[in-house]
Amino acid sequence: MEITELSIKIILLLIPGVIASLINDKLSLRPRAFSPFNYILYSILFGLLAYALFQMFSNLVFWVINLIVESSLEYYEVTALQFASLQTNNEIKGFEIIIATVIAIILSFTVTAIGHHKLIYRFAQKFGISNKYGDENLFLRFSNSPDIDWIYVRCPERGLTYFGALEFYAENADINEIVLSQVTIYNYSDSAEMYSVDQIYLSLSKNQTILEQAIIKTDGKQESEQ
Repeated sequence: MEITELSIKIILLLIPGVIASLINDKLSLRPRAFSPFNYILYSILFGLLAYALFQMFSNLVFWVINLIVESSLEYYEVTALQFASLQTNNEIKGFEIIIATVIAIILSFTVTAIGHHKLIYRFAQKFGISNKYGDENLFLRFSNSPDIDWIYVRCPERGLTYFGALEFYAENADINEIVLSQVTIYNYSDSAEMYSVDQIYLSLSKNQTILEQAIIKTDGKQESEQ
């Protein structure tokens, strides 16, 4: 496939959006990763918004300078937003891509934080627009709750119950993965204590696992017996 000058320009212009999309995908809690279509869509949106913010910030700077020194400097026009330049010999300026990339990274962190703290959903719930709690499933919602620290992981199919501090968690199509620290393992049927370990990794079947929040007393002991 022949790589034309236009193709190179488009690739360069998409760099800020692609980086922002990768960051957002890696940091966001979702049941599954972005599809190729979502990557393309988010890359375009993040990129266009980054260049637009660059133009707005540039206009603000020139407006302030003109206001302070009472001059009439011409406003700088971001080349990346001049779509006609893609079909001409105008060069895409490297410093614009660098600045737009920095803006896109900040924008990606901001969007990720908004999603992580459910600000849009909280706004919608507050005004009765929607009762949806978020995009992640209930396993991720439960594990990510600030109230979840110590948990019981009950596995009837293994005949075991794990008690420990929730450290890490992840999910894929078939299993839930959990890492616990300061772990005590009990027999599931009679809750007899078997042994303890500092840390354990669990790969659990989704339909055979029960997670329970554990309440810890101030002396560090469990609120109730198994």
